[in-house]
Amino acid sequence: MLKKLFLILALIMLTATSVEAADSNVEVLATTYTEGDNGELAMVTDGNGHIFFAVQDVNTGTMALTEFSANLLTFYNFYEIEKKPLIFYLLVMEQERGQIDDDLGDWKDDTHIIPIYANYTVENDAVICEKPFYSATELDPSHYHATVKNPKHERLIEIFMTHMPRLNEIMASKSK
Repeated sequence: MLKKLFLILALIMLTATSVEAADSNVEVLATTYTEGDNGELAMVTDGNGHIFFAVQDVNTGTMALTEFSANLLTFYNFYEIEKKPLIFYLLVMEQERGQIDDDLGDWKDDTHIIPIYANYTVENDAVICEKPFYSATELDPSHYHATVKNPKHERLIEIFMTHMPRLNEIMASKSK
């Protein structure tokens, strides 16, 4: 399951809350975690009304956050509305510099904030990612001309997008 420390640090960075407040308010609303699965997507809240998606590639230990938004809400309910492309920020935590994709987006300490432009299709209720994924060298781009090349980043995007239907089902079952 996603590391609680990772969630606390990420929520502190994103919401500027204190460690004590983040520690006491972090709540996992739903997760796709399954024993033996190599990827996980979770929906978490910081207790202050901020909701995030947390994604982890279990094989590499790479983790990232994406803030919940109206754009992602449309994708989250993709069964009813399919919107292309999916545009969001991937916040890769504890990222070392000196790797491919370093020039994408921006950095806040060791957190790499990467704008993502991802095309996809939906077939038989499954999300099919269309590669390559695109990005930009700034956070508010007018165009996404750069290509995401780091395999770890590509994998986090794939897990995020392909686990969304299962997370959607889990959330729907909790609301019944």
